[in-house]
Amino acid sequence: MWSGKLERNGLITISGNTASNGTVTQGSLPGVPVTVRVEPAESVGVAEAPGPSNGWTKIVLRSRVSRAVVVTIHWKTL
Repeated sequence: MWSGKLERNGLITISGNTASNGTVTQGSLPGVPVTVRVEPAESVGVAEAPGPSNGWTKIVLRSRVSRAVVVTIHWKTL
């Protein structure tokens, strides 16, 4: 889970359990191939998914709104 203030079209980079802004409050990506889904989808989208180039430990989200929000990142191992 990530929480913080979003600026429209702003990017949030989450690597491990550290975010470029805001706060990661629970969990981190497992470092193995995963699929991801984010909620609320109307507030954020995935700009860069976890992949081999980032060791499956990084995700970049792009905001669609300007407001404070809590984002849940659901991941499932492949």
